[in-house]
Amino acid sequence: MILKKLRSRTYHWEPIEYDAYRGMLYVLARAAPDFAVLTNIFTEVKRRLPAFAPKAIMDFGSGIGTVLWSARGVWESDLREYFAVDTSADMNDLARLLARNGREENAPFLPGIFFRQFLPATHTLRYDVVVSAFSLMELPNQANRLLTLDNLWKKTDRFLVLVENGTNAGYRLIMEARTHLLRKAPVLDPQQTAIVFSPCPHEATCPRLRDKTPCNFAVGYTPTLEPTSNGRGIVKFSYVVLEKRTASDKKDGEDDRRWPRIVSPVLNRPRHVVCRTCDSDGRLKEVVVTAAKHGKECYKCARASRWGDRLPVAIDDVHV
Repeated sequence: MILKKLRSRTYHWEPIEYDAYRGMLYVLARAAPDFAVLTNIFTEVKRRLPAFAPKAIMDFGSGIGTVLWSARGVWESDLREYFAVDTSADMNDLARLLARNGREENAPFLPGIFFRQFLPATHTLRYDVVVSAFSLMELPNQANRLLTLDNLWKKTDRFLVLVENGTNAGYRLIMEARTHLLRKAPVLDPQQTAIVFSPCPHEATCPRLRDKTPCNFAVGYTPTLEPTSNGRGIVKFSYVVLEKRTASDKKDGEDDRRWPRIVSPVLNRPRHVVCRTCDSDGRLKEVVVTAAKHGKECYKCARASRWGDRLPVAIDDVHV
């Protein structure tokens, strides 16, 4: 019943007013999949930028604080400050209680935790990472969403992470935000621009906007409710990680090569592997990799790759 209600709201794009009761339902139904999604996204940032260690994170639409738990798990003791914004006072109270391990008398496991119901008006304080996870759909209209995105962009010092459910509606919200900020970022701050850190290997228009197939990814998790036959659940999500950069920036020694992103399940066949990718030229491609044609190392790499991975090989013979 809980999951059915949340799915109904997701597909019909209606905001949910979270009181204490609905907050507890959210913990049971969504904490595990949301944690898995965020951990997946943060882990790629850490893997590609091992020297990047965020000290401060802002979480817009913070709910029960899942961003904090995921970020803490990935960056461990590097995190010093977590600033949570959620209009529901009941959700803030629940997140505060969870940060104290369920007991009011306990101190929070991270001293620098702050809860607010509204975004601060000032932009003097900036955060290494700003996150909006499963929150854009709760905003009443497009004008409100775009204004919120502008404010979130002004508050990040490095990364803005936007995540929604992997439905057509969630994907199109992410594309709306991506398109808006790639265009608007130089206006908001003439000294800096926005690039797509992940998942796209380009800043061109998403090729999947031309059809009705959302660009989404999947991650496994252990469900709290409605356990499956194998004890695992799968959640699909759409997301974009935008990075602030100046024209001459190259931070943390990252390899800037824009490897193709695998955008659907990899097909492992007896003597070949089929990878469907989004490439740096903004086109969808199908790559058929064989050991005879591409070499054993390339073949092993493709065979070990999964949906959502970058494919770190250069292959010329592809089908567009």
